Amino acid sequence: MPTEVTTRALAEKWCKVWTEQVKRQSGQASTWTLAQAKEMMLQARDYSPGHRANFDTYWKAIFTHFPATTPIHALTKGKVEQWLTVLRALPLKNSTRRHYFHALSRALEVAVAHEVIERNPCRSIKLADRLPDDTGRRTRRLTEEEFGRLYQSALHAHVRRFLLLAWATGARHREITGLEWRDLEPEASTVTFRHDPAKGKRIKNRKDRTVAIPSALMEAILREKRDGSVWVFEHADGRRMLDLKIGIRLTAKRAGLPGVSAHTIRHTVGSILTQTAGMTAARDHLGHSDFRMTSHYSHSGEDERRAIVEALGKVFEGQDAHTKTHTGEGISAILAGSEEVVSLLRRLVSVVERETGLEPATLSLEG
Repeated sequence: MPTEVTTRALAEKWCKVWTEQVKRQSGQASTWTLAQAKEMMLQARDYSPGHRANFDTYWKAIFTHFPATTPIHALTKGKVEQWLTVLRALPLKNSTRRHYFHALSRALEVAVAHEVIERNPCRSIKLADRLPDDTGRRTRRLTEEEFGRLYQSALHAHVRRFLLLAWATGARHREITGLEWRDLEPEASTVTFRHDPAKGKRIKNRKDRTVAIPSALMEAILREKRDGSVWVFEHADGRRMLDLKIGIRLTAKRAGLPGVSAHTIRHTVGSILTQTAGMTAARDHLGHSDFRMTSHYSHSGEDERRAIVEALGKVFEGQDAHTKTHTGEGISAILAGSEEVVSLLRRLVSVVERETGLEPATLSLEG
């Protein structure tokens, strides 16, 4: 500790160091083991049963290298890096290794929040350099033909409903499955995603968001509403469907599109919107809090928001954007699962490329 402190920041820094030293010497410092950190992490959020099962798998792998009784203050950046080196030697995909790393990091973040440790050593590691994404899911964009195959391969009504809402809104999986019928406004043709943790409805940036969708799509969805139902996606006994990811993956597999997920659709929609309506409007539509740094200083107007609806509505309503005439095809053909859905989706992409002169985007839309 220095003999002379010249600034307030330096004084606060050394005061904190001195306090920690006193705690350790007096035996008052709280210490957690890795097992305790794991349990505190699970208690910190209302994870679904599926998420908890995944975490159990991840932590089983973590405990193989770091014993459950390991004090978390003994974990340093160097030790975590050594663990990553060991993981890279195992026959695993980088996506699996990243799951293990993030599970450990989440537990350490909870420990930081409880002031058990001062900092999370995982935050000092550039994971993109050590474990680059090898799935392609964050950059993949579905073609119009692929989305048509995906929709036609859906065997269940709730999966088809999800695909249509995902395409129209570009929303996250948990935002769509958290929709109640009251969140759909027929007259305005809007969908509102609400942050309501008490009901298990969570928005990533914790802000409600309203998105306009084509009116034909709204009408088609409302026709499937059952009397007395609360959730847009619910079981026969009225319980909310928490996870449709397995159904989407099985549908993708049947369509010959292994690896396609709900996020793939979100990325596809985002890529189209950035080309047709601009970065700011796309950010607002997708619910990003910081799509680009400049987006903090600008907001999309009503005209830009309506441009989004028109771009997606051209597919569902069967309108040729170039001639401004109706082809007589649209949402009815899609809901019937006819082969014409492929040509409709193809028309959207061709319109985007013709009117903007842009090639399909490769922008990665995280979250």
